Amino acid sequence: MTIAAKWTDNNYYLATISSIKGDAYAIDYTDGSNGEVKITDLKILSEKSELNVGNTVIAVWAGSKFYPGKIKEIKVTGAIITWDDGTADSEVAYGKF
Repeated sequence: MTIAAKWTDNNYYLATISSIKGDAYAIDYTDGSNGEVKITDLKILSEKSELNVGNTVIAVWAGSKFYPGKIKEIKVTGAIITWDDGTADSEVAYGKF
């Protein structure tokens, strides 16, 4: 299962959980990096059925880093996001929210 996990720069990136030891989660990030975080540093990605126009989200803009924005339009393959930083709207595939 792909999740969003906080990295040492306090940003969230796409990752998977490789193991759990007590309250520590060993993380494999999609860029090949590894880390260990607490459950408070993990976010479960939303399913398409949970997303609606107007929702405030964090979503992958480029690479595997998450950025804040708002859903402008729901499409078959993803959602159009209006980014908080003013970057041009773009489509994000489901599973990256």
